[in-house]
Amino acid sequence: VGLDRSTASSKLTEAGFVCQVQETYSDNVSTGKVISQTPEGEKEAEEGTTVMIFVSLGKELRVVPDVVGDGESTALDKLSNAGLGVNVERQYNSAPEGTVFQQDPAGGSSLAPGTTVTIYVSRGPEPTDPPETSSEATEAPPSEEGEGNGE
Repeated sequence: VGLDRSTASSKLTEAGFVCQVQETYSDNVSTGKVISQTPEGEKEAEEGTTVMIFVSLGKELRVVPDVVGDGESTALDKLSNAGLGVNVERQYNSAPEGTVFQQDPAGGSSLAPGTTVTIYVSRGPEPTDPPETSSEATEAPPSEEGEGNGE
C-alpha cells in the first residue's frame, strides 16, 4: 500500500504471488499508487496465491453540465445530480427572470465531486426609475384666455 503500481506488482511477483490489478478512483491517494490489497499485507499466504492490488486513478472528475438557458430549478437539479455544489447569484440581465444566463466554470469542464459551480440567474431587466418631474412640469400651462389680446 502506498507503492506505485509497477513496484508493488514486481514485489508481489518476486515473492511468488500472482498479482492482479484493479483501478479505482480515490479522493485521498495519488494516481498510480496502491490504495489497498487483498489479502492484506503482512498476512501469510501460500506461494502462487493471487493478490489483488487496488490502484488509484486519482479523483473522479465530473463533467459540468451546461445549464446556461435553463431555469434555476432545472440547473440546480442538473448540477446536484452531477455531484457538484451550487452557488446562486441573482443579477439583472436581459434574459427572462429565473433563467441562468452565465455559469462558472463553463459547461463541459471537469471538476472533482463536490466542487462548487456558480450560476448567475436573471432577475429580469434592471428596473428604470421614471424621470423625475418637478411640480412646475405637472401644472397645467396657463390658459390663453384673458390675456388681453386687445379686442
